Amino acid sequence: MSQKIFISIIAIFYLTIASLSGFSQTTRDLEQKVQEIERSLADNPNDSVACNDLGVLYYRLGKPDEAVRWMRKAVEVDPEYARGYYNLGIILVAVDSLDEAIEAYKQAVRIRPTYTEAWYNLGILEERNGNREEAMESYRKVIDLDSSEKYYKAHHNLGVLYTREGDYP
Repeated sequence: MSQKIFISIIAIFYLTIASLSGFSQTTRDLEQKVQEIERSLADNPNDSVACNDLGVLYYRLGKPDEAVRWMRKAVEVDPEYARGYYNLGIILVAVDSLDEAIEAYKQAVRIRPTYTEAWYNLGILEERNGNREEAMESYRKVIDLDSSEKYYKAHHNLGVLYTREGDYP
């Protein structure tokens, strides 16, 4: 899979997260949200969702180091926060920490074995790292969980991996 396609896929997932969170697009609005969440965290520093949201905001503001710091805090506060690990994985990919991103996605699917998006992203990264068997396992899991058109790329990527090795099921 080309790097351009890979980055596009990750960007789509990230944009989905941002849009579902209802974050405004302007820098001023994002900075205001940061201040609101930071005030909230002053009263409740163990709010993993707020830490996660702050990480997303910092990433959108072009501050990936702060984003990673807050995403790590989210999963430190709540080690069973699958969405936090998933979002951490997305941001780690963006800062080119692929091995750490793989571990974040593995944690997400350990916590929530039905986390289709995390399985798919894990498959992409495992394939990119040359871990054929792990990538195939991840793609098969995606297909088992959701065989709809939404994840047609999992079918495609799995087929490509089989074809490369001449190893057909």
